[in-house]
This record gives sequence, C-alpha cells and structure tokens, in this order.
Amino acid sequence: MGEARYPHRLDKLAISMMSAMNAKEHAVKEYGIGEEIPLSVMCWTDHRLSLVLSASWEVQKTAPSDRFGKVNDALCIARRGWNIDAFTLIAEGFCSTDPSATNGMDLREAFIKPGMPVSECIAITHTEPNEVTFIAKPFSLTYPKRVVWGEELYFPGQTRIRGQDSMYPRLMSKVLTEVEYESPPVDEIEYYAELGEGLAEQGFACQWL
Repeated sequence: MGEARYPHRLDKLAISMMSAMNAKEHAVKEYGIGEEIPLSVMCWTDHRLSLVLSASWEVQKTAPSDRFGKVNDALCIARRGWNIDAFTLIAEGFCSTDPSATNGMDLREAFIKPGMPVSECIAITHTEPNEVTFIAKPFSLTYPKRVVWGEELYFPGQTRIRGQDSMYPRLMSKVLTEVEYESPPVDEIEYYAELGEGLAEQGFACQWL
C-alpha cells in the first residue's frame, strides 16, 4: 500500500540509484578502484528533475562541519531559485547488512574488521516534506576495475543512518519547509546565471534541466 501511495517517489529513487551506479562504474573503470563519486544532490520540482548539484573535490575534502555549511547554502539557493520540493542526496558510505550485529558501532571502523557484516555502499537519502527514505546499494571492488553490486537495502519512510549523518535529512527537511521560493524577475537569464555563480562559490557545479 505504501508503494502505491508514492509512485513518484519510487521513480525518483530509481532514477537516482541508476545514475549513481553508472557514475560509480564509470569512475572505477576510468580511474581505478580507489575512485569515489562526488557527493551530489538531485533537486525535484513537481516530480520533475529540475537541477543536479555536484560537489567539488575541495568540498569533499573539507572538514565535515564546513562541508555541511556549504551543502546548507547550496540547498537554500536551489530551493529559493527553482522552487524545489524534494531533494535526493547521493554519496558513498558504509552500510550494515545485519544492524543488530553492528548496533552502536562506527561502520567505517567496523568495515576494516574481518567478518563484520559491513559493506561499502552507495547511500541515497530522499527527502520530501514529512517523508525520508533511505536506500543503500552495497558494493565490493575487484580487479580489474570491476564493481560487484549487492542486494539493495530499502527503508521506506525512515532512515537508518546514524550520528552526524542524520544531520543531512534534517537539513533537507528544514530547507523544504522553511526556505521560501522567490519568483524570478523579468530577466530570468541573468537571474539564474547569478544563482549558478552562487552555487559555484559554494563549490557546487550545477546542471539545470
């Protein structure tokens, strides 16, 4: 019943996951198994993809608090300029295939311990007003330059990310509910060019559709 109520949400999740998987496979094939995909945000308006934000490597490498601030500013610009009503955050991370066995553990640290049910993954956090959905796609890397995908972990209507990572779904929800859309002026071309420059200043490349 839940899936029937949210067909558009499931479409967004499928599009986001396929895009992330393709990007990961391309990065590994092109640059090697140590290559990560950049943090990115798909921005939706009325069930249509309006804008894609991709963080620069400089943003990726900054301290978590600084990176969080830049993501906050970028989301506010997107919401205000494009009337975004849903965000899909895509990043690499770690997931547990047995949450009871890793309860309370730092998954990054647990990953390096032999026998722990922890895998690298593509983590997708989709946020709409009053709704957060988390999907993790576990993967492993093998030679030569190959990504082996595991079974998708899907948690509708909730999130299984913990600690400081939970800041992002809370941030996305806050931006959606508290930041107001501003109608563009007559000169839309210049207006959106300025918004694009503002996103670039925060370290985000943007593509709007």
